[in-house]
This record gives sequence, structure tokens and C-alpha cells, in this order.
Amino acid sequence: MKTSKLQQRRFSRGVLNHVYQRTVNRSLIFYCVSDYLVYYTLMCVLANKYHIRILMVSLMPDHIHLSITQNRPKDFG
Repeated sequence: MKTSKLQQRRFSRGVLNHVYQRTVNRSLIFYCVSDYLVYYTLMCVLANKYHIRILMVSLMPDHIHLSITQNRPKDFG
């Protein structure tokens, strides 16, 4: 069975990771302020659940940038 690229990636404790997510054709992710708030809330809940430290967040209308570190080994992927 073939392994996805995400499963092949290695993450180490305390190492800074830049996460960038963009939509196809640069369509919008966020249409109003409440969309940003919902995303931010879910991101914080999941970061706490998976022991991820969020150092920087940039939520743009059509893409997202995060700078994150993991707090424990094997928390990502």
C-alpha cells in the first residue's frame, strides 16, 4: 500500500513548522468575521487536544499561515 506524503513527513519536538493552506483557484475560505472566529476556535481546541503550540496565526480570506511546534514526540501525523 502506498503511503501519503503527510504520513511520510517527520516532525520533531520543539522544531518550528510553517503550515500553509490555500484553496483551489484562490477561492475564499472566510466570508465574514464569524467564519474567522469559528476557524480560530476550532484551531485552538485541536491544538490543545494534540499538544501543538501555535506561535503565529495569519488568517487571510483565501489562505492560512501557521507557525507551530509540537510539545511531545509523535503528536503530529
